[in-house]
Amino acid sequence: MSREKTGAIIYRLVKYSDSSAIAMAFSKEFGKVKLFVPKAYTKKGGVMTFIPGLLDIGRKDSDLSRFYAFEPDTAFYKYLNNHEIILRLHLVFEILDGLYQIDMADERLFELILKIDDVNYRKITPYMIYFMLRRAGLMYDTENCANCSSDEDIFTVASNGMYCPTCAKELDIDSFCDRESAYIIRCFGNAPLYKALTINRKQEIQVLSALGAYAAHVFEKPLKSLKTIMDII
Repeated sequence: MSREKTGAIIYRLVKYSDSSAIAMAFSKEFGKVKLFVPKAYTKKGGVMTFIPGLLDIGRKDSDLSRFYAFEPDTAFYKYLNNHEIILRLHLVFEILDGLYQIDMADERLFELILKIDDVNYRKITPYMIYFMLRRAGLMYDTENCANCSSDEDIFTVASNGMYCPTCAKELDIDSFCDRESAYIIRCFGNAPLYKALTINRKQEIQVLSALGAYAAHVFEKPLKSLKTIMDII
């Protein structure tokens, strides 16, 4: 067993006994880590979820690592009073759980998660979902029609891809997004264009609905956290 310290976010606790829990964390160096936390529900040993910090663990040959300590980064305590961020982190980690295996590191995704704040949450959340789907090799083509491969006027967004007007009409496909929101999805793969965008509440709802429907199609089950977001925002 090797003892390691890494930046991490504990995003799930499942009660194991009166005071202990099985936890899932996403770490910078090691990706998803499964932990046994012996005093997770005590004042002295309790851990904070959805707050980035420094995780001290003993890595074993098995999937279950030993938990020593977690030191939350006080700079991220602002998350605690911002339900907009916490709601979206629930969605991000639900999708991460479905796409990432234990010990599958992704430092870029970890950096993106640390960048979410009360100004950019509408913009960075859809991009993180796209990023995870693309990294897993599951994201549909945002530049060409899913039916005829045309690259002209691709603005109909369905649960399994994007379509040109002709194919959308022939296949009787309704779009989750209006033209402006569909353009946001098309910009995911173009960093300079996406960086220049602003995303309002209506556009975020449409884009998240489209990406959530596609993720549900991939996972073959609906996303619980997406429904919560849609009910509240």
